[in-house]
Amino acid sequence: MSIYWGNHTIQASLDGYQTKTGQVTIAVGEKKLLEILLTPDDCFVESLFGRDSREAELLRDFRDNILINFPFGLKLIDFYCQLNPYLLKLISK
Repeated sequence: MSIYWGNHTIQASLDGYQTKTGQVTIAVGEKKLLEILLTPDDCFVESLFGRDSREAELLRDFRDNILINFPFGLKLIDFYCQLNPYLLKLISK
């Protein structure tokens, strides 16, 4: 998607994932690559500890502020997202 200079609100969504919304400002002549991390609607960690638990918040903060900044961190996030449905099935039994 191409957008031009100015202030923009970007929203990303995908079935089975939480919708994310963010703001971006683009200067005249500037190019930006936007990466948006979508997380599954149902989360193994939230199922174990609770959505608003200290543990879930700590892990979300680690993901959003540390892991996302490194190639290995992005691979780890992707691996968790792929493993998540199987972990949810495992604890639902």
